[in-house]
Amino acid sequence: MKNKSNLQLDFRYYDMPHRDSVLVFTGENWKREYGVETPNQLHFHNIIEIGICKDGYGHMMYEDGREENFEPGMISIIPRNKPHNTVSIKGTIGYWEFIFFDEEYYLDSKYGHDPLFLETIKKRINSRTLLLKSQNCAPLSQAIEGIVREYIGKSSYSKELMHSYIDTILALVARENVEFEKGNAEARRSNDKKIIDVITYVDKHYMEEITIANLADYCNMSETNFRRRFSTYMNMSPVDYVNVIRIRKACSLLRDTDYSMDVIAEKVGYTTPSTFNRNFRHFVGTSPYQWKKENIKDVNKTLKLKVSAHKGWE
Repeated sequence: MKNKSNLQLDFRYYDMPHRDSVLVFTGENWKREYGVETPNQLHFHNIIEIGICKDGYGHMMYEDGREENFEPGMISIIPRNKPHNTVSIKGTIGYWEFIFFDEEYYLDSKYGHDPLFLETIKKRINSRTLLLKSQNCAPLSQAIEGIVREYIGKSSYSKELMHSYIDTILALVARENVEFEKGNAEARRSNDKKIIDVITYVDKHYMEEITIANLADYCNMSETNFRRRFSTYMNMSPVDYVNVIRIRKACSLLRDTDYSMDVIAEKVGYTTPSTFNRNFRHFVGTSPYQWKKENIKDVNKTLKLKVSAHKGWE
């Protein structure tokens, strides 16, 4: 396993003539000793990379220090912006075929009418790198081989057939990551239950002093893990969530009472009026005085930042 501090990153940008273009790298130029001259260098792309190992042995390197061995017949799925490197066993020649395309274009074109599903499938496809054995995923292997075949042959309707194969690849990659998520569902549910408990705690104690350290202790997590889990679950940081709850409560008090701004600030957990005013303006877009003057009735529609009751895999 390589020391992450010694790794170098290289960005490789692929300029697609058209967003629906497909780049295929195959042939003699791709029979080589991979990565031996750059064993400590990772690279990433602006579009997805699909690779299939036709010959040779070695390992794939990733930014988190993981290494996975590859052999003939294995398929790599490298989402955009995922650092990696392909390294052959020293002194041996490998042969890979690679496909590049703008996966976001294809997903937008196919699912743009359903924004929620579009967001979900993009997250699944881009969630992690994959190194799979082709015998365990025959439909994926067949779709990749189909793209290479049509790219080389350039027969009638080759472009249309390549697009259909891309649709198949993206759906199969998304399914693969769904199955991976199911395998980790139990641990995730346990963590999510803790986040729900924190949400309940904040709703009851928003008027008190709340620190991230307190919330992390409350659900028996480190601060780092708690921030990550909370942000993933709620689509916002824990600090933002506490402030959103306080500002929503403040809006209700502004609407339903004649309390002064100082009193309202104190009642929703702010120790100084200036902090209250700053956060109110940040989340609402106006001052509490102006908001009350405009006599807005619907508190739920007043915040620019929507609060998600649950953010997870569908």
